[in-house]
Amino acid sequence: MLTIKDIALKLNLDHSTVSRILNGRTEKYKYRQETVEQVKSYAAMHGFRKNSVASALKSGRAGLIGVTVPDIGNPFFGKLASRIDFELNRHGYRMLLANSGDSILNERKNLEAFLSYRVDGIIYSPFKQLPFDKLCNTNIPIVMVDNYLSDNLSFVGLDNDRTFETLAAIISGKGYKNTGIICYDNGLEREKAFLKRNSASLKVISAPKTYRQSEDCSDQIDWLLKNDCDVLAGTSEQTTLKLLEYFSSREICTVRMPAVTGFRDTCLMDHVGTKLTGIRQPIEKYAETAVRILLDAIDGKQACPVKIIFSGELITKTSL
Repeated sequence: MLTIKDIALKLNLDHSTVSRILNGRTEKYKYRQETVEQVKSYAAMHGFRKNSVASALKSGRAGLIGVTVPDIGNPFFGKLASRIDFELNRHGYRMLLANSGDSILNERKNLEAFLSYRVDGIIYSPFKQLPFDKLCNTNIPIVMVDNYLSDNLSFVGLDNDRTFETLAAIISGKGYKNTGIICYDNGLEREKAFLKRNSASLKVISAPKTYRQSEDCSDQIDWLLKNDCDVLAGTSEQTTLKLLEYFSSREICTVRMPAVTGFRDTCLMDHVGTKLTGIRQPIEKYAETAVRILLDAIDGKQACPVKIIFSGELITKTSL
């Protein structure tokens, strides 16, 4: 394999000169343009490949950022990971993506693997609570996205209180009285925020945990329908999709069809939820902000954890 030393010997140049040219660090040095072109041309012609391991050992940085999400097949997390990758590439970093598959065990393994690979930082969309004290004792900056679980780590995500206040106002303003919310156990923060909207004019309830075992949310929906909910609301795009699937696959004869609302974060909802009034999260802002916070922490510009939250955009259609 061709090395920097080989190129330096062949072109009769100093090792440091070739290294700086090939690593793009020529700003402080007045190299002749023909020398720069000669080195780059020779390296390209003979298939030179940068030794990332050696560079990482020398600089103390790998140029890698670990990103783990609960379900890469979920359109929300697919779009989030894509935007994070775009932002990292803009700053010269590469993304190492891991999928936990909604498994705490896999999530733990992903984080431990990132630490063993000596990534420069981690962007982490948590599935459930993990031992953050162990993670926070490392020198590797970590930023959480979407699911807020710890005050000890920086976070970027949705302003749940303001978002569900807006949605509840729309529901109440349309004359609905009883709202049932659909959620998974990893969405407790949103469930709590929505339940705060319970009032004399708008009753807000969620199904007991014993009804949350089915992935398709059918047990939750059945329970809420039996409790006379005239509106059903998903607390994520995934649970909103489960609501739409439930009613599209059943003949509702004995029960009055409730109104449906929730989240419409990706273009998928533009096809299957065309009539859905719901909240759209600013995924691009999540990615851009998480990367900025993480890189600032890597560069020593951000020492303390920060929490940055965004309001969702209300998309008004005809489902309410």
